[in-house]
Amino acid sequence: MFVSHCRDFANDPPAGPQRAMKMFNAGVVRGQNIRVRPAHERRSGYVFLYVLVGLLAAPAWAQTTINVPGNAPTIQAAIDTAIDGDTVLVAPGTYVENINFNGKAITVTSSGEPSTTIIDGSKGAIAVSFVSGETRTSVINGFTIQNSGASMYPNNDPSVYFDGIKVSYTAACPGCISNPTITNNVITHNYGYGIEVHFGGALISGNVISYTATQYDPRFDYGCDYDDGDGIFVGGTPNDPSVTTTISNNAIEYNVGHCLGGGIGLFSAPLSTVISNNIIANNQSLGFGGGVYEVNGSVSLYQNLIYNNVSGVAGGGVYLGMGSGNGATGPLNVFVTNNTIYRNSISVNLLLVGGNFWIDGSQVALPGYVSQLGFFNNLVFANDPYSAIACWPTYQYLSGAPPVVLNSDVMNTGGPAYGGWCTSPAGGTGNISVNPRFKNPSGGDFHLQSGSPAIDTGFNAAPGLPTTDIGGNPRVQNATGTSEPIVDMGAYEATGAPEMRAPSETTIRVQPNTVFYGQPVSLSATVTNNSSAPISPGTINFMDDWSVIQQSSLNAAGVATASTSILNVGTHWVVASFLGNTGYQTGISTVAQVNINGFSTSTAISFSANPGKVGQPETLTGTVTLGSGNPAGTGTPTGNIAFYTSLQPNPLATVPLKASGVATYTTSLLPAGTTYVQAIYQPTGGFLGSSSQNLPLQIAALPVATVAVSPNQVSIATVQSLNVTVSVNGSTGNPTPTGSVTLTSGSYSSASTTLNNGSITINAPAGSLSVGNDTLTAHYSGDSVYSAATGTGSVVVMPPFTISGTPVAVGPGATSGNQSTVTVNPTGGFTGSVALTAAIASSPAGASNLPTLSFGSTGNVSIATSAAGTATLTVTTIAPVGCSQAALAGRAIHGLATSVLVFASLLLFVPRRIYSRPRQLMLLLMVGASVGATSCGGGSGTTTCTPVSPGTTPGNYTITVTGTSGSVTASDSLSLTVR
Repeated sequence: MFVSHCRDFANDPPAGPQRAMKMFNAGVVRGQNIRVRPAHERRSGYVFLYVLVGLLAAPAWAQTTINVPGNAPTIQAAIDTAIDGDTVLVAPGTYVENINFNGKAITVTSSGEPSTTIIDGSKGAIAVSFVSGETRTSVINGFTIQNSGASMYPNNDPSVYFDGIKVSYTAACPGCISNPTITNNVITHNYGYGIEVHFGGALISGNVISYTATQYDPRFDYGCDYDDGDGIFVGGTPNDPSVTTTISNNAIEYNVGHCLGGGIGLFSAPLSTVISNNIIANNQSLGFGGGVYEVNGSVSLYQNLIYNNVSGVAGGGVYLGMGSGNGATGPLNVFVTNNTIYRNSISVNLLLVGGNFWIDGSQVALPGYVSQLGFFNNLVFANDPYSAIACWPTYQYLSGAPPVVLNSDVMNTGGPAYGGWCTSPAGGTGNISVNPRFKNPSGGDFHLQSGSPAIDTGFNAAPGLPTTDIGGNPRVQNATGTSEPIVDMGAYEATGAPEMRAPSETTIRVQPNTVFYGQPVSLSATVTNNSSAPISPGTINFMDDWSVIQQSSLNAAGVATASTSILNVGTHWVVASFLGNTGYQTGISTVAQVNINGFSTSTAISFSANPGKVGQPETLTGTVTLGSGNPAGTGTPTGNIAFYTSLQPNPLATVPLKASGVATYTTSLLPAGTTYVQAIYQPTGGFLGSSSQNLPLQIAALPVATVAVSPNQVSIATVQSLNVTVSVNGSTGNPTPTGSVTLTSGSYSSASTTLNNGSITINAPAGSLSVGNDTLTAHYSGDSVYSAATGTGSVVVMPPFTISGTPVAVGPGATSGNQSTVTVNPTGGFTGSVALTAAIASSPAGASNLPTLSFGSTGNVSIATSAAGTATLTVTTIAPVGCSQAALAGRAIHGLATSVLVFASLLLFVPRRIYSRPRQLMLLLMVGASVGATSCGGGSGTTTCTPVSPGTTPGNYTITVTGTSGSVTASDSLSLTVR
């Protein structure tokens, strides 16, 4: 799971402080030299003794350095004693405490290395607090600061954060703005933030900030709820412009942001915020911005190494959500210069997928305003399916133009280089998309190999370009033998001949700075040295929004001039860039503002009819005329008219203007009722857009005509045709309807026929209508007065003949009364031969020996006249057949013998007193008779009788008789009863 992976990411890599010290010793993070002193044995004593010693030795407290534990047992005790300007010097050891500077302008520094001088927050409160209006002269330096906060939210309140270092204010000092200095510390394994700057500022330099984790609590963990976990978090914009935040020369690694930002998170940071020369690597955010997250503010990134960071949605490396104080226009004021941004990634947080979160821009995501962003000399390398650099399409409306990208290498081996709505960034000069050829990126070495396309291909005058690279080497070296040194792309400069040319200064002048579209603007650039002497020769690029509009050469006075009349309507910020010469470096001017006014216009709309009628053509006309204040000879407006209605958000139609400044659109689809219609002018050239009034257009519903359908017969045979008269009647006071009628039924559709004085007769040919009750529908087309309408009629359509038969009731095997007379009765003048067939349609359940049916020689009935024809249907049934006579006789004798034996047996039970000799004689005779009868019967008394046939099962049968003539059939049912 993503969340558990993040948690492991925060805690797995061991020995954070040890690794941090290796980075210090290797020179990765550079700060001031720290004097190393032998470790002091911590002294202990009672508080009252400490106070007593202080009172007795008062002159000792006048010193500017307070040693811990030499002069004070704890760091906080030393701070409490110190006054502004003092230094609290802390000997190596582990100090389990939570210190507060209490507004004092003092330096608290270690006498040893950060690895041996530890401030341990003991997993309780904030380890170091600046919350009482501290300034840059309040300094914390040279410590390991660890174990602040707790793994669970305190007091069940997820809005309470504990930090390694907190810069903010307290309820006791609500108006305080703190602005301290935080240098050369290892800030590691803290819960909340490593460093939090809240409505304040700070100089944060030379630190290692690592393994900061969220205060994870399953009761409040919903995937992206709170912002804690960042290595550094800066939130809020102080009202004091002198309070700034600078984050430079730090290593920010292995931090896991709960939601927004893993390495650095910024919310409403001021424009003056600068992030430079940092290594920001292996951080993770559950939401946006794995390496750097910024929103609702502005921050510039100079020469940072940002790699292997992960986000849960957009911006694996960097997420810049910039704000703008001047709408969608303005000169560039946010700069991303000479950064190396490498193989950051997006590992989608499944908890956020359903929340409409944007997923794109694996290296750089630009969610909001981007028109004032300049992207110079950067190396961006990705290998994933997302765009390397992407702008969020939802917020395109905030920007007047895409970001400016110059002299940068943006490469994605797994997907597009640019995405979202800024697939074609502005500027474009010097951009490439090739492998920059780093020396060993998997091992963290991002120096450029010899022959890299990023060497000597940057822009020397890029805003914010540092004088040294991230490794401390001089910038702008000539590594390829070019005529003049050219800066490299990315955070590192390749070794070569150093820049030996003198600096130059370029100024620009625009005259006039406000003109109408198409009028010329004169541009002038002057290049001088630091003694204000002119520089020549050389070339000046005049650029509008960092795209070259003209190039001119310097004259002997160090001046280049140009004139342009191609600037579009709007505000432009023009700069002059000196390309340098053999003696002087390149330079760039400040920004000059040019206002290009457009020609005012006025737009009106009119209708061909108001009110109009439903279904009738309505022509909308948009007319664009020139407004007031335009110069002579302005001309006729050009462009399009977009017609909008209140029926839908999209335009009904967009129509080009004619030479007369008029555009028309005709529609018959407007519904009945009131529809508001507006014409909006979409200009081209130098004309300004304008809109008509949003006027109501009434569309009246047409009167409804009544349609009557009258067949000339109520019933016909299929062999007959049918005349149907359709009458369309108008409403009182309106004319007789015109138009056309179409007649349809289930199987028939006529051609459209024009009405004649409001009616028309349509003939449905024989055989075109379906047998049965057929509904005839007349469809009236409508006309200029009446709307479309329908009417219906009906007709009974009979087959050409009918079949009927007399019922039959017989016993099984009967040979008389077993015939039915079947009658074929013609209709509609039918003649021809009808072939009859019969079949049993239903019979009693389990019936056997079903009757057979036969027409004999009368199966074909010839109909020559209107007289009916008959045929005889013979029904044959089967009589049941019983046992043979011998079997029946033997069964009778056997029965007699059995009876005699039964009677003789009864005599045996007669009482003896009535048992006489005559009765004995009778008994003997009966026994003899029974024996003889049994013998005579030819069996032993077990003879059975098997019937030959049960015959036709009695019950009610249904016979279907069908007559066929060509493709026409008719049928009827008759009953058969077998008794």
